[in-house]
Amino acid sequence: MTTTTQNSATHTPAAPRMALLKRQGMPLEQIEESDALSDERLAARFPGCLDGALAVRERFRPNGNRLPRDMSGKLPNEGQLVVTIVRRAVIEGEGQRILVEDLDDVRTEERLREVAVFLRSWAGQALFDWTVENWVAIIKIIKRAGTKGSGKEVLQILLDSEEEWSPALLLSWKFARREALGMIYSPDYLEPGVHVEIQSAIEEGERAVRRSFATFTLLKQALPQPSLVHIPGV
Repeated sequence: MTTTTQNSATHTPAAPRMALLKRQGMPLEQIEESDALSDERLAARFPGCLDGALAVRERFRPNGNRLPRDMSGKLPNEGQLVVTIVRRAVIEGEGQRILVEDLDDVRTEERLREVAVFLRSWAGQALFDWTVENWVAIIKIIKRAGTKGSGKEVLQILLDSEEEWSPALLLSWKFARREALGMIYSPDYLEPGVHVEIQSAIEEGERAVRRSFATFTLLKQALPQPSLVHIPGV
């Protein structure tokens, strides 16, 4: 009789990769990379840490050298992940640095690219590299290899973007139409839910005004560039 012995291997789950979290005035802390790579999970684990702040992510080699982002602007997979919480940021392009007054203008790449286009016409196709200096985020606008871009590219980016309408204006037009149809007799008779809708539209409109103000502030600080459009009579 032949006896067969089967050895069952015990599989030990791999330990999660760890990242380093740096917060000014607080000790260095180790957290799981899955939490460190997501703003949502970071804010859930450390409530309030991103209120009026940004999380800047960098990777470093064992010798301390910083690993650059790839050609698509993404972080490499290897190396030690370090997340630094900062409350100030500047945009750097062609040697000029401009202070970011509203951090929401650089919180997402989509919004950052919109702001960058106003500063540098070629930024629609640029790369962004994030570093930290003295607890300040340095957002570098880097030209891609190849074409430098043109006014036509900027215009196309704007045309391809989704339309945005002020909720306050939309609500105003809605009430004007209802009033013209005789459906509103007096503002005193508006339902409570309508008051909530009005207040929500006003608040969103005020946020849009602040975003526009921050954008134009950055625009005024940028270097002047010649217009690509000829204005008749000028």
